[in-house]
Amino acid sequence: MINTRLLQAHMILKGLTVKDLADAQGWSLRTAYRRINGATAFTVPEVQKTKELLELDPPTTNAIFFAADLS
Repeated sequence: MINTRLLQAHMILKGLTVKDLADAQGWSLRTAYRRINGATAFTVPEVQKTKELLELDPPTTNAIFFAADLS
């Protein structure tokens, strides 16, 4: 399960919009929102590209993309 809030917080810290992420990944905006909101899972290459784009360290990457149940 993805930690949407943490992902969005790091996007804000880097000054990136959903459109920026979508463009970097080659996604439509709809796909980007579905990924960010957890409706569709990120693939491993997408996680890697997002990690590089946001300059995330391994613990933060794990906290965002491999979060335990957040409910």
